[in-house]
Amino acid sequence: MSDEEKVMNDAEEKELEADAAVEENIEEAESAVEDAVETVEDKVEEVKEAAEEKAEDLEEKLEKARNDAEEKLEEIKEKSHKEARREEKAAKKAAKAAEAQAAAAKKTVSTKSVAIIAILVCAAAVAGLVLFLNQPEKSVYEKINDYSKYVKLGDYKGLEYTKEEIKVTKKDIKTEIDSRLQAKATTKDSKKGTVKDGDNVKISYVGKIDGKEFDGGSADDYTLTIGSGSFIDGFEEGLVGKKVGDKVTLDLKFPKDYNNKEVAGKDVTFEVEIKSKQVTDTPEYDEEFIKANSSYDNKADYEASVKEDLIKERTETAESTAKQTLWSEAVENAEVIKNPKGAVKQEQDSIIEQYKLMAQNYNMEWEDFLKTYMQSSEKDFNKQAKTYGKSVVKQKLVLYAIADAEGIKVTNKEYKDRLKEMLSNAGMTEKQFKEQYNMTIEEYAEQNDFKANFLSEKVNDFIYKNGKAVSAKKTEKDD
Repeated sequence: MSDEEKVMNDAEEKELEADAAVEENIEEAESAVEDAVETVEDKVEEVKEAAEEKAEDLEEKLEKARNDAEEKLEEIKEKSHKEARREEKAAKKAAKAAEAQAAAAKKTVSTKSVAIIAILVCAAAVAGLVLFLNQPEKSVYEKINDYSKYVKLGDYKGLEYTKEEIKVTKKDIKTEIDSRLQAKATTKDSKKGTVKDGDNVKISYVGKIDGKEFDGGSADDYTLTIGSGSFIDGFEEGLVGKKVGDKVTLDLKFPKDYNNKEVAGKDVTFEVEIKSKQVTDTPEYDEEFIKANSSYDNKADYEASVKEDLIKERTETAESTAKQTLWSEAVENAEVIKNPKGAVKQEQDSIIEQYKLMAQNYNMEWEDFLKTYMQSSEKDFNKQAKTYGKSVVKQKLVLYAIADAEGIKVTNKEYKDRLKEMLSNAGMTEKQFKEQYNMTIEEYAEQNDFKANFLSEKVNDFIYKNGKAVSAKKTEKDD
């Protein structure tokens, strides 16, 4: 070998060594970045303590909103019917929103800092598994070859659950039959009868002050629920005991603090005509009803079938409750080692997108929606959505890890059969579905990750079948 060739070979070897060193430095840099990310995430956890104070403020605001709404309802009762109906509707909506958010804040499990997350998590549980919606492409969890790198499973077989004793009494059967009779009841306007508290009556009335009609004091064919407090004191009470067809004169007085200053404190006369009242026609429990609403023709067989239906319903409810309890315990027993790359961000973006769509449906700006319905800023909501995303990722890791360990799968045939079954239950053809949703059932299912939902049902069934039933009586005795 010539000196020139030797120099060339030495140069090539050094170049390869340099490339290897660069590659090693890149790997070390990537590792350092990952460590830095984990450090940042640890710091985020520390911020949760500060968030507790904000959650407490949220509870106080929700309580105040509810109290304000209740006070508003009381004020509304003193107003004319037109103003009352409009403002009462708005106040009830505010009270309902406050009540829902307060309830969600009180149900947090570990810390008040996740009050809003409780609202999100409760919104879409499926067979005890939280939210598998709006996943745009094939699950990242199906691409994992070794789940042990991401999650350490705890006990999920042999878990104990309370087996409820299913009983159906004669009283239960009667209550169910009464409920079915009420479901078949019809209402109609009657020109006869006496007005009682709670009745819905149709009236026409004219209100006069100093012999002159005033704005908002008259109406035709107005439906009023007696006892609702929609009118000033004495109006509804003055109709009780009167008969349909009667014309009633009511000499009343507006409250001094009435919201309409033009009529507040003034004497008023209402001329009221009771035009009709709603009556409910409930069918009799007899063989005619049984034949028309079942495949039976006598009370004995019909009541036996009602008992079977109640037993089945209560058994399914008890089983569903047990499955949810077991699943929660299986998730609690597991420990996340690390999250798949991008998984938390994907779940975070998913829930944010859903609530942004909700804001659009309400014709609201995103920031206004968060402030009104979530009592949160965009920055805080994003943090809470990330916390929520981590909880979902943990559940999905546990789901796929158990499915992998136990060989649980959803075959293509099972998947297609389930989609056909869903169409059938909805009473739709594939063509009708596409016309209504502007996509095929397959596209819709992929967008909403139905395959993962089907898999969760199988995993929950497995955990339940491998669980240990403990009678309710034994549990009470142990306590």
